[in-house]
Amino acid sequence: MITVTVAGMEQPLEGLSESWLHEQIRRRQKAGESVCVQVGVHTPDINVGVSSGACPAGPGGSRRPKPKEQQVLDLWSHFGLGHGDLNSGKLVAFLQRLRSLV
Repeated sequence: MITVTVAGMEQPLEGLSESWLHEQIRRRQKAGESVCVQVGVHTPDINVGVSSGACPAGPGGSRRPKPKEQQVLDLWSHFGLGHGDLNSGKLVAFLQRLRSLV
């Protein structure tokens, strides 16, 4: 299962509307609010979470990522989502690629 959480509102990826995601992020950014986006991937082979934007820093992983988990982390990094300003277009592109990876 893949979940996307925007400002505390969690949605499963399978029912997530890209327009909803864009609107949630852009509306908050336009209002000058901090936006935190978290993506959790929980399958038999993958148990990883990534975050972007104004999310509180959490502890790092306590073990080396499995190969599939590393692919998710590499994809997140590829889209530059771990740092800098949150870009909803890059987030949507990441989620589209993530669907095919998982």
